[in-house]
Order: sequence, then C-alpha cells, then structure tokens
Amino acid sequence: RVHGAAGRTDSMNSARFQVCRVCKENEGRYTCPRCNAVYCSVRCYQEHNSECFDAFARAHIADDEGDSGSGSAAAPAAG
Repeated sequence: RVHGAAGRTDSMNSARFQVCRVCKENEGRYTCPRCNAVYCSVRCYQEHNSECFDAFARAHIADDEGDSGSGSAAAPAAG
C-alpha cells in the first residue's frame, strides 16, 4: 500500500510539472505576472521579460492612443 501511495504521488507531481517556456529544458518554477508563462531561471526570465514587456507596452500604448482621441475623460460635463 505504501508503494501504491508513492506511485500516485509521483503521477500527481508529473502532472503538475511544467517545462520552462523559454529554454524548454528545465522545470518552470516561476510565473510571469503579465502572461502566466512559466520559466526556470533569471536568464530565462530576462529573455522572456524583454519579449513580454514589449508586447505588453505596445498593447497599452495602442490602448492609450485610442483613448486620447475621444477626449471624453478630460472634458468636464456641461451643466
């Protein structure tokens, strides 16, 4: 019975094992707060972060440019 319990634990752990999305070699132990990508090390974080941050910044810059054209947030209500 002990052997069976250990087998179940091993299979549960392997189901949770996620490979680093950057190097695809090691277990991903950390998660990007922007996109939930899993990575394993500072080196992989730095490589992923530069790509993820660029995409994140481009998306927000595009959103901000769209909002600034409407003028509705800055204009006071007429009354």
